[in-house]
Order: sequence, then C-alpha cells, then structure tokens
Amino acid sequence: GIETSQVGGILTKQDLELMRAALKKAWLEDFNSFVEAQGGTTSEVMGHMLKMEADFRVLLVTLNALNTDLSTESKIHERSALYPEFGYLFPEGTRELRKAVNETMVRASLEPYAKYLQLFDQVKQFYEAESEGNSKSIAGFQSIEDL
Repeated sequence: GIETSQVGGILTKQDLELMRAALKKAWLEDFNSFVEAQGGTTSEVMGHMLKMEADFRVLLVTLNALNTDLSTESKIHERSALYPEFGYLFPEGTRELRKAVNETMVRASLEPYAKYLQLFDQVKQFYEAESEGNSKSIAGFQSIEDL
C-alpha cells in the first residue's frame, strides 16, 4: 500500500492542474446541457455566459500550456482533451488553438476573433514573464484569470 507520508509525492502540481481543468470542462459541458434544456431567457442569458466561460477555459489552457510539455507533439492530445466542446470559439477557433504551440500560432488562431485577440494582447506579457520564471516581472501584468 501507500503510506500517508508518500501521498504528497504521488501527484505533481501539474497533475493536479490537469485534474482541475478536466473537472472544470466536465462541469461546464454538463451545466451548458442543462441550461440549453431549460430554453427561453434562461438558455439565452446563461448560455451566453457559459459560452464565454468555455472560451476563457480554452484560452487559459492554451496559454498555460505554452512553454510546457503540453505543447509538444506527443502531449498536445492531452491538452486538447481539456477544451470544452462548445463556446463562441468552437469549433473553428478551438480547432486552430489545439494546434498552437507558440505565441505566434495563438495569435494567428485568434485573428478572426477581435475581442479575444485584444484579450490575448492584454495578457501575453504575463505568460511570457511566467515562462521565463521571472516572478518579479509578472507583478506588473495581468493573467487571463485577473480580467
């Protein structure tokens, strides 16, 4: 068996983040299905909010994966599994972002979506500084979760 003292070493921080992202995706998709089934104003208003949240999840997963092994050819399918299957970016924008392995490809993927491109431009410096491991330079920038 596993000793209590060994539990902390079983899951890495990245494993926990992947689990959290997978749960968030499942929750969003289930809640979206429920909201769509309600119809009417509930579906219209909540559907819009959930689509925006799904798009933010796609952007968040993509940006957090840049400069990690989740942007390598062998692991890109794991990252893709974390993308919700709905939203304003879905399916075309999501399909392009699934292929993105660097900032240039993310920018090209977002060009047809002006407000998301503007959002990316606002936060890209945070993710660049984070990937360089420079915690002091992060302080002046916002992440997508801060907006």
